[in-house]
Amino acid sequence: MGLVIGMLFMFAVIWMFVIGDPIRWTNFFRKGQLVSAALYSLGHGGNDAQKTMGIIMALLFAAGLISPDTQLSLLDIKTAWIIVSCHLAMGIGTALGGWRIVKTMA
Repeated sequence: MGLVIGMLFMFAVIWMFVIGDPIRWTNFFRKGQLVSAALYSLGHGGNDAQKTMGIIMALLFAAGLISPDTQLSLLDIKTAWIIVSCHLAMGIGTALGGWRIVKTMA
């Protein structure tokens, strides 16, 4: 059943290109590529921020400033600053240094 649905979808996409306007489809996929790249970057940055949050939590635990059962949460004022500062640092770093990478790859 899945194979039939996949083939029907494939034929529908092919016909969209055959009878559609190429300029319109180019613009559509150009916008889709921007959305895709933005979501990919958000996921990648979120993973990097989580690594940094883990290191900060380990340091605070080793220093005796938090208990071992403390969990990161935006609702807890004791840990919300860690989440916000890590995501802010990743965002600023991407905004300042990411354009150089984009220019290199383009």
